[in-house]
Amino acid sequence: MKKFVKNYLYYIAGLLFVFYLYSFLKFLNNIEDQKLSRDYSSDIVVITGGSGRIKTGAKLLSNSVNSRLLISGVGMGVKRSEILSSFGLDTKRVDLGYNANSTRGNAIETKNWVKKNGFKKIVLVTDNWHLPRAKLLFEAAMPGIKIIPHSVFVKRENNKGDLGLSKNIMFLIQEHIKYLISHLQAVLLRMYL
Repeated sequence: MKKFVKNYLYYIAGLLFVFYLYSFLKFLNNIEDQKLSRDYSSDIVVITGGSGRIKTGAKLLSNSVNSRLLISGVGMGVKRSEILSSFGLDTKRVDLGYNANSTRGNAIETKNWVKKNGFKKIVLVTDNWHLPRAKLLFEAAMPGIKIIPHSVFVKRENNKGDLGLSKNIMFLIQEHIKYLISHLQAVLLRMYL
């Protein structure tokens, strides 16, 4: 009987590993498949936290006459004038969100902004590795709103980490685990928002 239980546990562990590996490879494929938005008529949301995100959002805003831009997750000590002048942004078309400190928080902050302004679609700007998770949570928070992804491609340094694995691989594994957890967060967002 003990041997049966032990074999059964190995079987379950093997299935979980295969599922995780499949999920990880699909996640990597999603990162590589991200397309750049050419929709210049939509309002824009930039999630802070990565280099090049605000610059990309500013460029998208400059290509559109009537769009607005939300920069979500701005740090409490950051002044509006600093961000606007650093990126040459039009003060009348930019809103800053100071309430978010997580991707889930960005989705909720954006939902409130979208509702307040009556938008039907937004361009979501974030790093390519962050986009699958962000898009999942944004769609859960705003089921009636069209989310158009726009990736910012970030080249990461590829040094060896503590386990002898590439730091990029370790980073992507961490992001994948966060992505898996975000599926649960998405269910909760749909239930409670």
